[in-house]
Amino acid sequence: MEDKICYLIDDDIDEQDFFEMALTELNNGVQLIYGNDSRTAVKKLKRENFVPDYIFIDINMPQLNGWECLQEIRRIPHLAHIPIAIYSTSIPADHQARAGGAHVSAFIRKQPNIPALIGVLRDFFNTHG
Repeated sequence: MEDKICYLIDDDIDEQDFFEMALTELNNGVQLIYGNDSRTAVKKLKRENFVPDYIFIDINMPQLNGWECLQEIRRIPHLAHIPIAIYSTSIPADHQARAGGAHVSAFIRKQPNIPALIGVLRDFFNTHG
């Protein structure tokens, strides 16, 4: 993989750092860009000159929660083909059922350590790469 962009929408800076460490160690050529809050992230994604290859969205965020953010992103025509993963601490069964109509590509539970997250990310990128 070369020159791919992963857009992580998560308001927790520690989670952003953790994700970046795992992605750096994975060393698969995917560059990470953060969206610190969902409203700003959606505005950025609406610009046609910003088209990431992957989007990861945390569910528990202020302003627009992850589901609202996902709905807004899925309304943006130039992003219809982008794999979107729900990236959250807990993923109840009702969330997975709810995501069917929103075209969620994967549910990724936040991992307790870097090696575990590397494994999950490797699987995701291999599947959606």
